Amino acid sequence: MEEEHLREAEFLFEVREAVLDTPHYSLAELEAGPEQRLLAHVDALVIGGPLVADRLLFATIDDEDEIEDYEAIAAASMAVLAQPHTDRHERLLAILAQGHDTQLHGVSRALQLTDSTWLESRLRRATADAAALSAPRFLTTCLTALAARGADLAEGLHPFLRSTDPAVARAAAMLARFNRDRTSLELLGPLAQAADPQLRRTTIETALYRLMPGAWESAVYWAFMAGESDFRRDALVWVACLGDARVHERLLAYADDPVHQSDALWAMGFTGRVAAVERCIPLLANENIGPLAAEVVCAITGLASDAEGLWHPPSSDPEPEQTLPELADDDLDADLVPKAEASLPVPDPDEIAAWWQENRSNFDPGLRYIAGRPFDRDALVDGLWNAPMRRRHVLAFELGVRSGGAFVDTRAMCATQKLQLGALDNVGRIDCQQGLSAR
Repeated sequence: MEEEHLREAEFLFEVREAVLDTPHYSLAELEAGPEQRLLAHVDALVIGGPLVADRLLFATIDDEDEIEDYEAIAAASMAVLAQPHTDRHERLLAILAQGHDTQLHGVSRALQLTDSTWLESRLRRATADAAALSAPRFLTTCLTALAARGADLAEGLHPFLRSTDPAVARAAAMLARFNRDRTSLELLGPLAQAADPQLRRTTIETALYRLMPGAWESAVYWAFMAGESDFRRDALVWVACLGDARVHERLLAYADDPVHQSDALWAMGFTGRVAAVERCIPLLANENIGPLAAEVVCAITGLASDAEGLWHPPSSDPEPEQTLPELADDDLDADLVPKAEASLPVPDPDEIAAWWQENRSNFDPGLRYIAGRPFDRDALVDGLWNAPMRRRHVLAFELGVRSGGAFVDTRAMCATQKLQLGALDNVGRIDCQQGLSAR
């Protein structure tokens, strides 16, 4: 019976992780569906007590054969961490020092999702231990879990921002968005020029959160630079959220560039601009990018993605290339989870164009909109409650920057997210209309 609970928990953990980036689930639907079922199976494993923990959970976590799928380890680790604090928690943390990559991934994700005062205190103590500096993988996992909690390490963060290990420095740069001391800002500066592109990306994003001089100019540079940009998709989102109308015009021009078209369309939905809707209407008939263009229209105008008569029905017969291959031809190492874009609804171009023609006068070209409402604090918070899961990560970014630090972890368990969202009642007015200019 316990083995069945673990198999179900593994499956539902994988489903939950995928749902975090899907266009078809809201927070409430995630909580009532995959997450509720996942927690039921985790609870059943907890009820099994120490015997199940030792016989099944740690047997799964301690498996020396490195496999690609981390979900079983994550589910088992969640069940261990949900039990009353014992030496088994310490045993789990010890795996971080010598475990293989899949173990680290699974345990790390469980640490991020477990809301425990004891655990946060233990992670803080672990990072304060001088020996942690000689165990970069252990340290990276602890720092990442603390970042998921929005922890402020104060001066305790400084040694990690000086680390020569890119993964440690990257986790520290993420945590720096929650620090309020001046030295952290000074240490962040050089990391924006690091050789590791993901460290540069994380540093610039944190610099935007902290409103550091030069952060906006860096975002514009990486968004619009000629040639290859290491993180253009992210940078386009940054300028969509924070730029003014003229910056948004530069972004909209990328909708004509086949190389950057899909990234530009993703970002355009966060501009909130009538001009973005106008630019997308002619693209609705494009077989490849029509659904992405329609997502922009929905995000800005509030058009429902299931509005009757405006969308083509889902195909009942899969295309040949979408069916499973013969076993002999199957690539067993391939990623079988389709991109989120593949599940976007297919628009009826003529019907949506007619709908827009009828409703366009309701929108002021000089304002930003979200879900059909002028973009303000209340509309932004409502989006974090009700927008499709895959869009909420960017909304949380804009909230953090424009509010001066309000934090919602859009990958946390739903109960944690709801507490964080409830705390937004204490956040004052946020100006979501004013944008930054670029030369």
